[in-house]
Amino acid sequence: MTILACGINSCDRKHFGRGYCRRHYYKWRKYGDPLAGGRHYETPELSFAARTRPVGDCLLWTGSTNGTYGMIAIGQGREQYAHVYAWERANGPLPEGIMPDHRCHNKLCANVEHLRLATKKQNAQNVTGPRVDNTSGYLGVSWDKTRQKWIAYASIDGKMKNLGRFDDVEEAARVAREARLKHYTHNDHDRSA
Repeated sequence: MTILACGINSCDRKHFGRGYCRRHYYKWRKYGDPLAGGRHYETPELSFAARTRPVGDCLLWTGSTNGTYGMIAIGQGREQYAHVYAWERANGPLPEGIMPDHRCHNKLCANVEHLRLATKKQNAQNVTGPRVDNTSGYLGVSWDKTRQKWIAYASIDGKMKNLGRFDDVEEAARVAREARLKHYTHNDHDRSA
């Protein structure tokens, strides 16, 4: 039985699929070219510097992602979120159960000034806008058909709290936003409070 080799001339790895070894096959699947792919840097610092660019106040990650967040190689086949790498590089290791949260709501931003420490629960509460089924257009505001008023609400300590009813949708949105900020930023882990 003959063992086929990778179809790339300089590669001596065993055939995996479509005429390529596993590495070149996955590059072909991802990029449409078995020789494509990102450049490799000697250190994470060099990679970070080469794969970020300023856009407005944000420092955007331009390298690979997991579909949501930037991913940076930190050695020996290990990867880390780019914003976590940026935070730890500037501030040291994260406390147990704490993660950097994007104040700017841009998940590809790695500007440390745009990050704050948060629990997983707090991070989930810091969303960019209303749900897709929201009819008011504001996070934490819904319409009460019975009373013909806008209801403001916020999740506080894991429970949805009614913050009152309002004639004006903007006033209800302001109350909901202030409640989220009050209950989010007053914690031991937010250095910016």
